[in-house]
Amino acid sequence: MAYFQHYRHSMVGTELNETLTEMMEKGLIDDELAEMIWLQFDKAISTSLSKVTNRATMKGPLDHYRNCEGLWTFLLRNARIRFEPSRYEVQVDEKIKVVACDAKLSAIQR
Repeated sequence: MAYFQHYRHSMVGTELNETLTEMMEKGLIDDELAEMIWLQFDKAISTSLSKVTNRATMKGPLDHYRNCEGLWTFLLRNARIRFEPSRYEVQVDEKIKVVACDAKLSAIQR
């Protein structure tokens, strides 16, 4: 079963990459084990995030968007983000990149 790999570019994914690279350089793990760890990471983070019920609403000028095989990418500038149910709101005065997967496609992959 395949899972989206875009979480590998998140902060936690970047840190995992650095750790795995360091461990491979020291000979503590091989490429095969590193790939198994990545596959487990993809599965674990996708499963965990699918259980989140909080929502965020974003408003702002859209610079760019694209959909490639159910993976959406949006570039917003000067966005206002509102988090529910807390109603906490924040203004981001720079460009932000939002990457989201199609929920229907994601559910099929599980």
